[in-house]
Amino acid sequence: MLKLLINISNAINIVQPLAGTDNDIYLVGGKIHSSSLAMVGLWGVNVFESLNADIVFLGTDGLRGRHGPCTASYEEAEIKRAMVKCATIKVVVSDSTKFSSSGLFQFCNWSEIDYFITDSAIPENEFKDLKSLTEVIIVD
Repeated sequence: MLKLLINISNAINIVQPLAGTDNDIYLVGGKIHSSSLAMVGLWGVNVFESLNADIVFLGTDGLRGRHGPCTASYEEAEIKRAMVKCATIKVVVSDSTKFSSSGLFQFCNWSEIDYFITDSAIPENEFKDLKSLTEVIIVD
């Protein structure tokens, strides 16, 4: 028997492609952050703080010189912190170009992340450092 998923996101561009599926889709509200199409603000933080999620997938704006994934927006960092706290399994998904930039606000430490998914162009030194902190999955 196929079990349907419950998908909860604060990002319009994430929920839109899922809208035509048989899964339950929820868009957490807030103020729209125009560059990322993510809803941000206390409303969304409160929603995620009240949830108990199995898994969360998070993006990042930058990784260079930090002890965890980052974002350029304080408001996005706050909602991502709440997402990390509500989930049993935490996954960061990022292409290797994020190792050449650093986001302004770190939203968690690598010790809080279970899996990091990236492409094979990850710098070797970054791969060695990260695999000692979390499980790194390379995909192409």
